[in-house]
Parts: sequence; structure tokens; C-alpha cells
Amino acid sequence: MALTLEQELALLALLSEKKTTLSELPAATGLGADDLMLTRQGIIDKSITGDVLKRYVMPPDASLTTSGIVKLNSNVNSHDETMAATPKAVKEAYDLAKSALDYPVGAPIPWPSDTIPEGYAAMVGQAFDKALYPQLAKAYPSGVLPDMRGWTIKGKPEAGRDVLSYEMDGNKTHTHTATVSNTDLGTKTTSWFDYGTKTTNISGNHTHTLQGRNGSDTAGPYTGGANTYSEPRTTNSAGAHTHTVAIGSHAHTIAIGSHGHSITINTTGNIETTVKNIVFNYIVKLA
Repeated sequence: MALTLEQELALLALLSEKKTTLSELPAATGLGADDLMLTRQGIIDKSITGDVLKRYVMPPDASLTTSGIVKLNSNVNSHDETMAATPKAVKEAYDLAKSALDYPVGAPIPWPSDTIPEGYAAMVGQAFDKALYPQLAKAYPSGVLPDMRGWTIKGKPEAGRDVLSYEMDGNKTHTHTATVSNTDLGTKTTSWFDYGTKTTNISGNHTHTLQGRNGSDTAGPYTGGANTYSEPRTTNSAGAHTHTVAIGSHAHTIAIGSHGHSITINTTGNIETTVKNIVFNYIVKLA
């Protein structure tokens, strides 16, 4: 048997105003006991079809626009808009979001400060306790963090390098070319200048020594005799003279010929190979 609208409204009024008890409902509503099923939790009439009484004894499910009974759900991947998340689901969703934002334990993190945050360590080549930080030990089984001061990170090539191996700075093998043009300057002449007529130095003045014998006072050359007399004599000084040399206007030729020159390429640059950069500290999470 279904309640009429008037009966539903009367029943709601009685229940709301608490003017009747559950045992009084049949008489108050004019219904027989067989028409109603009374329970400790409330009033449930299997024959009830009216919307008014249903909203009182059987509230609807809650929605974005209607209040009602809210069901709980612990799933973190549900798209249902009629259920509410349990604290368990909220915590699980928070942990997933946090882990997505966090660096994996062991990953070098660029940090723009010399003050290292709590729970992290600067990567300066120091040893760490593998028992205390087992997740970090998985990334660095040796128990020693790499010293990242002054180093950059490079992706591992297909071959020739191991993870965590070091490589010193260097330039790629290359060559330089330098040339100096060859030019045949031919035969050149010096400048012209007329030195005129010049004289040599004065030299050559000299004398000769003559030796004679004492003899009779007669004409003729000295002759030898028993008693002889000799005395050295000199001729007059003569013979000093100069020579003139005509130099005249002239030039000299110089053969330069085809030739080259050596060159020197000076060093330049920094003490090591670098790129444009900004300095950060590398830190790692301890866990």
C-alpha cells in the first residue's frame, strides 16, 4: 500500500514535531500495522513510493548540487563525484604528489645557496654511513659521494665511459693553418748620392843613404886607397804625394729574391676549458 501525499506530510510533521512515537504511528496515520515496518534505525515502509517521505527516511546520495548521504572511498584514482576521500586516500595522494616532485635519492640537485637544507648534504667527496642511509647507498655503493665542486654533469655516451667516471677538461683534437704570402721583390737599388772627387791620405816621403870614400881631389867617383874615409850622406827628402779618386754619383744593387717569414701564434684563453655558467652547489638527499 502506498501513502498518499497527505499521509506523507502528516507523518513528516508528526516525526519532526515529536508529537508521536513509533508505536503510535499506525493510529496517527490511519494505517494498519501490516502496512508499516518499524525498525530501530528509523521508518522504512516498503510500500512507500512518495518522494516527500523518502527524503525524510531515506536521504538521497550527496552530489555537487544536492546534500545527502556521502559515501567514503579510499581509492586515489577515482573520478566519482558522489564519494568523499578517506584520510587514507588523502595521505596516499599526498605521498604520491610529493614523491613526484622530489628528486630521487642520490640525484645531484643544484642548490643556489651555501646553506645546505636539513636532510641534505653537499657533494664534496665525503664518505657517508651506508647503514644509516641505505637508499643513498644504492646510488653510491662505495659509500663515498662524488666531489661535484668545479665539475659539470655529462650524459653517458654509448661506449667508452662508466657511470660516475671522471674526465679531465680538454679541447677536441684540431689543427691550425697559417701562411705568409711569398713575394719576389726582385733587384732593388739603393738611393743615389754623389760623393764627388776625393783624395787619398798624404804618404810616401822618404830618404836614401849614400856612402863615399876619401880620395884625391880629382874629378871622378870616389876610389879606394890605402887610407880610406867614409861618411854617410842622405839625399833630399822628396816623394811625398797624393792621389785623387773620382767616386761620382752611383748606386748599389741588392738582390732580395723570393722568400718567406716565420710567424708566432701567441696563447690566449682561460686556465681550463669552460662554457658560460652560473655557480650552484650540488646537494643530495639523505635517506
